[in-house]
Amino acid sequence: MLRSKAPLAWVCLIAGACAGCAGKKGQTVYVDVDSLLPAAQASVRAEAQTPPVPSSESVHRLPGMAAETLHAQDQARLDSVKKLIQTDRANAQAELTARLAEVYRAEAARLAKERFGDPAANESAAMAGAREKIYEAFVKYAAARGPLLAQLSLIVGFPDPDPQSSRVPPADRVVAAKRFDEAKQLRADISKLDAAYLADTNQILQSTRDEVELNLVQARQQIQKMKDEADQRAAAEAAAQLAGTAKNIEIDPSTIGEVQLGAANGSGVRIQNPSVAGTRVSAPMTEPGASRAEAKRRLQEELGLWLAQNDYRLADRKAGARDATKEFEAWLTEMGLGR
Repeated sequence: MLRSKAPLAWVCLIAGACAGCAGKKGQTVYVDVDSLLPAAQASVRAEAQTPPVPSSESVHRLPGMAAETLHAQDQARLDSVKKLIQTDRANAQAELTARLAEVYRAEAARLAKERFGDPAANESAAMAGAREKIYEAFVKYAAARGPLLAQLSLIVGFPDPDPQSSRVPPADRVVAAKRFDEAKQLRADISKLDAAYLADTNQILQSTRDEVELNLVQARQQIQKMKDEADQRAAAEAAAQLAGTAKNIEIDPSTIGEVQLGAANGSGVRIQNPSVAGTRVSAPMTEPGASRAEAKRRLQEELGLWLAQNDYRLADRKAGARDATKEFEAWLTEMGLGR
């Protein structure tokens, strides 16, 4: 950070150096954040605490069948029995697959939350990092701009009476012409610094937004992959547990006079459902009443970035300060923020 070891006049010039283009920076401004809330409504996340689920066990059964003798001429009966077994097995597998998928998806959701965290918290952390970078850029900008503005002030006075370098002195006034050329060059150098600082802050904001969006997309892709893997695992395990619980009937009536079907006991598959700890879950919602506080929090974060970018000081009340609400609103629109 800059050290305040210079004389008072130098400190004033340094403060003016941070004033940006057209002498606007360094001002005390008032921004009515509440008046911008209707235009800044954004989807927020409603949160709720899910209760813990204790470990439990569920049993899925296939029905048994009594012993029976079927003759070769009873082909329709054989087909009916075969179809019944196949239908029961398919229903049991579908039910078991759905139950296992529910358990494995819950486990995948818990792992996803541990791995990727909360999107809103991640965005807030990224914006805080952006503010730090903007402040560092501002310190370098002020250190470079201050001496130039000090030199310009020694030549033309302060504030600058001819910021556009439009008052060209007569050619016969050699000293005045030389001072005019020096001042014009200093103004050009200062303008170049101003433009570079603005470009840096805009790049920081844009790269932060891109990074947040990329991380969110990647997290969604990974979560969907985890869900798909959970579904595949459930289907494979259900098929494995049901394998052998019912036998396919493959009969050739032309070679076999009768078929003895022995009694079959009902079979069951036990599923141990793991306990699930209570977690805090969130979901997007856009109801105005619920999103107002979140929208205001986001606006205040973006206001902090805008104030740092322009080196404005925020006033608590409108009296005695310039009302910069419209200017802040225009910046939000330009940057695509506050929505």
